[in-house]
Amino acid sequence: LLSYSLKHFCSVHLAQLWLSSPEIGGDVWEKTILQPLLLKLKSHPDSALAVVPSWIQCAASGSLPPPSGEWQTLVMKQVQSTKEENRRLSHSLVQKWAAKSGPPGAIAWAHCYTKVKTTLAPARLDLLKQLSQLAQTDVEGVVDVPKSFGDDLSALVNKESAHKADAWEAIVMWYMVLRSKDVRTNSNGFKRVAESMASACSKLSETASIVLRALTCACQTTALRLEVAEDLWTTSDSWSKALKKTVENATAKKIDPPLYAFYWAVLYYSSDQRKQEKFPAWVNKIINGPSSCLYANPVGANCGVVVHCFALSHAKLGAPLFTQKTPVSETLAKCISNPNQQQRVNSVLLPALGDLLRGKSSETRKAAKLLASALWEQVERICIEAEEAVTARIATRQARDSDSRSSSVTNKRAISWSVTCRAAQMMLRITPDSEKLWVLAHGGSTLRSACRQRKSLVKFARECLVTLEKDDGRASRVLDCDSSSQAIHRAKLSLWTTIGQVSIALPDDEDDNPPKSIQVAEDFIVALRKQLETKLLESLKSVSALTEPEMALFCSKDGVPFVYENPASSAPEKKKRKSEDEEWEDQMRKELASKKKAGAMNQSSQPQALSTEDKQLVEEQRVKRADIRLLLGGLTRVLEGVEQVALSDIEVGNDSLNRLATPVLLVAKIQCPAFQSVPQCRYRAMRILRSLATCVYEVDESFASDMADALLMSTRFLKSAPLSLETVALPSPCTSAAATLQEIGDFGDSLSAGSFAFIFPILRAALTGPRTIQGCETALRILGLHVDLLSGDDYTPAFASHRKELAITVLELLKHDRALAFQSPSSIEVLVGCYRYSDTEDISTVTTGELAPLLDERGALGPHYCRLGSMMAIAEIAAVHPKLVKNNPLAENRVWVNCFDSDEEIRSQARKTWRCVHCETHESALPPPSPLYAVPLVPLLSYRDASIAEAAATAFAHALGQHGGSISRNLESLCKAYIEAYPTKGSAVSTSSTAKSASASQKKKSIATGLPKKKPIKKKTGTPAGIANIGKTSVGTKKKSSAAAKALMKPKAERKLDRDELNSQFRTTSSNADEEKDTPG
Repeated sequence: LLSYSLKHFCSVHLAQLWLSSPEIGGDVWEKTILQPLLLKLKSHPDSALAVVPSWIQCAASGSLPPPSGEWQTLVMKQVQSTKEENRRLSHSLVQKWAAKSGPPGAIAWAHCYTKVKTTLAPARLDLLKQLSQLAQTDVEGVVDVPKSFGDDLSALVNKESAHKADAWEAIVMWYMVLRSKDVRTNSNGFKRVAESMASACSKLSETASIVLRALTCACQTTALRLEVAEDLWTTSDSWSKALKKTVENATAKKIDPPLYAFYWAVLYYSSDQRKQEKFPAWVNKIINGPSSCLYANPVGANCGVVVHCFALSHAKLGAPLFTQKTPVSETLAKCISNPNQQQRVNSVLLPALGDLLRGKSSETRKAAKLLASALWEQVERICIEAEEAVTARIATRQARDSDSRSSSVTNKRAISWSVTCRAAQMMLRITPDSEKLWVLAHGGSTLRSACRQRKSLVKFARECLVTLEKDDGRASRVLDCDSSSQAIHRAKLSLWTTIGQVSIALPDDEDDNPPKSIQVAEDFIVALRKQLETKLLESLKSVSALTEPEMALFCSKDGVPFVYENPASSAPEKKKRKSEDEEWEDQMRKELASKKKAGAMNQSSQPQALSTEDKQLVEEQRVKRADIRLLLGGLTRVLEGVEQVALSDIEVGNDSLNRLATPVLLVAKIQCPAFQSVPQCRYRAMRILRSLATCVYEVDESFASDMADALLMSTRFLKSAPLSLETVALPSPCTSAAATLQEIGDFGDSLSAGSFAFIFPILRAALTGPRTIQGCETALRILGLHVDLLSGDDYTPAFASHRKELAITVLELLKHDRALAFQSPSSIEVLVGCYRYSDTEDISTVTTGELAPLLDERGALGPHYCRLGSMMAIAEIAAVHPKLVKNNPLAENRVWVNCFDSDEEIRSQARKTWRCVHCETHESALPPPSPLYAVPLVPLLSYRDASIAEAAATAFAHALGQHGGSISRNLESLCKAYIEAYPTKGSAVSTSSTAKSASASQKKKSIATGLPKKKPIKKKTGTPAGIANIGKTSVGTKKKSSAAAKALMKPKAERKLDRDELNSQFRTTSSNADEEKDTPG
């Protein structure tokens, strides 16, 4: 049945059906299957080649016998076919047969390939590649090798002229196979292959490079290379002479440097058997020559070879290689960062670098530092060049539309980040205090905080940070490792993410004694937050200082002289009604202008020569654009750093809110020409603000956008002060603020310090203004939950810094009647709680700035409930620290004034507070104020609020009565204040002139009614007789001509105030004046 099926139904599916049976063994294959397949291949080769490989592939491993002579002849005939498909199928048949038949089949097919004599170039190239692939198959257990196999391999190269590299690669691969199987007899060609390689190396340096490169790539480990070097020298005595001759030929002909010849010589003399032998003279010459092949620009597979040469030379000579005579550091940096490396090269490069930097001696640390500096410069240069090339490639819109790679930096990697990072980590174990190495160790890594790569980096950082000591300047030095390269900037961001995760203690760590790595990481993050805040404010200050002309220049086209046109000067004038002819003339002018503009655009499309002055101007403007771009880029990078630190871990981000949220909010709200022309920075700040909102871990992340939006609406940029914000009342309604406060209210507990600092502007805005925003009724209750953290057992230093802002917020609420609607707690209870201190608390914790809101127009001099709440808050302070109020003249003055307020409630509370300050419990006469009461009290006598001025006058009078000894002095100061406030002659004249000018400007224009105008009647002034004669007829009256009447007719002179005369009224009598004596009684 099998024979019949093969004869009539030979297909792939039939092969899978039959060969699934375990009864198909080697005998069945040879007698029943292979013979029908061979006949089909003879009769119909094109169709049979599509089926036979499928039958071969379905065979069990080891069940196929080696190919017979007929099979070899037929398959090799198809290998030489002119049809590409037949060649491909025949090579596939050979590979599958070699895999299923084992070592005998692979050797048999390889021997067949060496005897093919085709002249077709594509066929020979495919043949050489297939020969190399056969050497890579599993050929374990080779025993019998054809006697002429080595000779045929050696002769294979003589047939090739166009594909010598592929031919030598195949020979070297089979040399490694023969060597590994201990087939070392002359009859099997092992020695013949070695001699042919030595002969090729001695003739032409180009051929030598091909042979030795293939030999190097075939040996993937250092130990294997050392063994092969020993075998080559042992098998053929001409190897040493061949390598030396290769170097001489290359030097004489000035062709490619013989790096691989030098490498294999170093390998041979670095073996254990030749430790005592010295390098030949030509080897030492290459090592000590700065311009030799060892220090040439390494590329590709040469990188691992160069590093291994340095390691072997260092181990052999025992002398420091990192000297000023030879550029070892620069060469090693080029090898490490080379982007064209392969995995087999890395397997040699990194171990060799480890051998070169082994140990922790002073010489090794010095070498590591030199290499770190050179590696940083090399990486920075490569990255900048690659990024500039990408920028130039997508400079125009047309290029960006046509280039599919415009969204990425580059498809082809500009640097080998895997090797660079591992080399940097290797050097960090020797010199962990190098900030540049920390950045390079994170090069090319992802910015995600949760991935396998991040776990590996965190583990490595924990190991290295243990060896570091506390250093407050480390974060600043890391920030100073700045570069214009975006790749290095991303490496810094990744480093901050790693350090942020290290700073979080592991679950099994003890809080009382955390590991040293956590302490170092915490110190670094704290210092980094301060540096980022400073950098962000400095960058924002520089960007906000950019003017409109500068931003117009930045947005203009490069290469063309730019002239700024002020938009205000080109503002359209008011339109006037024109005649028909004028309208026609304007239309003609517009058409002519459009034609001229079209012609100018056509001329501008062609390159025009610029004058010398224009070229100089264009260059100056290009430099100015670069400076502005640097400022904007610096601000963007600092914002990215803030975001990355916050997102490294939610606890790190929450601790960062107290310091970094306000600067980011300032960037989002600032108004300046730079952000109007380039709004991307503002949009980025808004996005980062939403990212920071996710760090408020008491609130679900779904409310992050609402929190950020409410924060943006609750603040406003203050133009009067540099880089500052002010809180404004929320609009009504405000759904985002309502949702945020509702979620925080449902949490029902106090927030962390960072979370409270982030949402505090929203709370303050909700309590500002006369209206209560719907849904924001819980704002005061949320504030009340955090008042207890300002003192007592729950005292938290991070919250104590918000004491003043909390008091200002509540005092702002007390200005309006809606403050009475808040209960449990009330507004006054929250205000009093802000100033509640414990007996054990240090008095120095109460600062003058914290008391200021209670003493100015926001508190004790404010509206009714502000004064009442301030008196209660001061009483709360005096209950624990009475001297704090008593020794403060301003605080004592405010309480004393309110003791005489016209409102009974305020007066009663103020007197209670006054007695509490003076530690009196019974109600009696008020204790006297300080003798210096007049200094802060006199200015209040002219206060704009009449009730406060009246209370100040009453308080002044009572104080005069209680301090009789200082009455004269205080009255004198009062009179001086009165004199200074009294209007003088100059001020009266200026006041009258101002009033006249104001009245003149307020005169209405006369309206033309068309009626006859009446003559104005002149009024007589300054005549009392005229006033007396009102209502009497003027007939028969006579004017008085007496002197008294004339005197009355004169206008009265304006009253003049003599200042000296006024002052003399308050002068005391001289001491030598005669005193009045009593009459003798």
